[in-house]
Amino acid sequence: KNKKMKQNYFFLITFLSFTFFQGQNTANRFFYELTYKSYIKDSIVTKKTLTILDITNQKSIYRDYLSVSQDSLITELSEKYKKSGNNVDMQKLIKTPNFTHKIIKEYPIKKVTYSDKVLQDNFIYEEAPNFQWKILKKKKTIGEYKAQKATAKYGGKNWIAWFSNDIPFLDGPYKFYGLPGLIVQIEDEEDNISWTLAGNKTVKNYKEKSLLDGGNNIKSIMVSKEKFKEIDTDYRNNPMGRIKATVPAEKLTQQMPDGKTLEQKIKEQEEQMKTMLKETTIKIEE
Repeated sequence: KNKKMKQNYFFLITFLSFTFFQGQNTANRFFYELTYKSYIKDSIVTKKTLTILDITNQKSIYRDYLSVSQDSLITELSEKYKKSGNNVDMQKLIKTPNFTHKIIKEYPIKKVTYSDKVLQDNFIYEEAPNFQWKILKKKKTIGEYKAQKATAKYGGKNWIAWFSNDIPFLDGPYKFYGLPGLIVQIEDEEDNISWTLAGNKTVKNYKEKSLLDGGNNIKSIMVSKEKFKEIDTDYRNNPMGRIKATVPAEKLTQQMPDGKTLEQKIKEQEEQMKTMLKETTIKIEE
């Protein structure tokens, strides 16, 4: 057992030393299982999503793993379409990530940059959380790593973190950072949200942008955190509001092929979106 632990430790240090000094084309990818409570049909259920923290020598990027894991499939389908000319129904084959937000921390970390899509626009805000960590003496093993306990307040919640200085990155999932080692587990005191490190790998030929990020047609808008909360809340309460505002009143009564009016179709779409948004709403901050 001790021999295996020493081998694991040697591998980890070699792995980190090698990847840390590589260029921007290589990243250390840390997988975190996000567990959270959600509302489905007025019942509280526990859901899980795999998220990733990609660390290069310049920055880290946190996001839903689905936002990058389908790049090869999208490329393959696009190539098939180019060769055959046959239409490929991407919507049936590509899954939508549960969460579209992305968090970037540039090293050395002085702020976090949060971005999220609302319909066709990408809204961005910057924040300097300045976590006041209290490091405690309590230790435990999480997976393969020896970890130490720390606590902090953020976003109206008390957080309990476990960090491992076996992994020399002062970073963690979501906006969390600033402990003397990677955060391998963190949860709120009420046990509604938690992230647990589930594995890691080296990503060569690393690309920061995924294909689901879209091209130059996506407009990025810088706002304050307060303004983003306002936009996000309005979108979740009225997801088709911005689209309805652009449709002339006379077109709303126009009949669609199935006999329903455009207004009825928009309303149906809105109800579906409200359900989906409710199921993927996670209140990390109050």
